[in-house]
Amino acid sequence: MRTVVIGLGLLMVVMFALVLAKLFSAMQGHETSEAAPDKTTVFTLAPGAKIVSTEVQNDRLVLHIRNISGDEIDIIDTESGRLVGQVKSAAPSK
Repeated sequence: MRTVVIGLGLLMVVMFALVLAKLFSAMQGHETSEAAPDKTTVFTLAPGAKIVSTEVQNDRLVLHIRNISGDEIDIIDTESGRLVGQVKSAAPSK
């Protein structure tokens, strides 16, 4: 019985050390990701287009763009910089 208690005690100490090591590793990972080099993404607008408004929701940038052919909403992933969705409207009839 004494051996079982000693073995379980040692197992608990090892598991606690692993939890602390994982926690320390996760904290280190956050610091290095914040210090990562800046990633620049180029998003080209059509000639004559203007950004009417911008909004950020979770990890998405939502752009309201107005141009000659009508309005559009572009949804961009802020992590990768890629266009994930687009909604276009027709130009107003005259």
